[in-house]
Amino acid sequence: MEFLLLCYLCPENRLVINTFWGNSFYGRKEEKDLKEQNIELFLIKQVCLKGGLCLKMNSITMNGLPDRLVLLPDGKMFFAELKAPGKKPRPEQVRVHKSLRRLGFNVYVIDNRAAVKEILNEICSSQISENGDKENT
Repeated sequence: MEFLLLCYLCPENRLVINTFWGNSFYGRKEEKDLKEQNIELFLIKQVCLKGGLCLKMNSITMNGLPDRLVLLPDGKMFFAELKAPGKKPRPEQVRVHKSLRRLGFNVYVIDNRAAVKEILNEICSSQISENGDKENT
């Protein structure tokens, strides 16, 4: 089984280390499409370049959670479900996404690099007003 270690520095000299074992990503048992891995790595790098964190979501007690929790400067955050181009979330994932949206969280299904940039630009350009509502600038 092949092992790949990807390391790079982010703003503020934070070291990011990603590990891959064979065809699995972060030790997950199911295989992920290589294109999905590329989109996920692109998201991680872009979030890091904006000074944020892109946290892997794993849960023993709840299936269908989005792949990533993205935390950006100024308290901005969203959930990201990464898919290979043209692939759709499973029914269980759709159910969890709807539940998260009902709670007021943004959940994005991302299947290409352009969507990563578009979503990050949208989130980073929005401001939170004094009453907690988002305003686009």
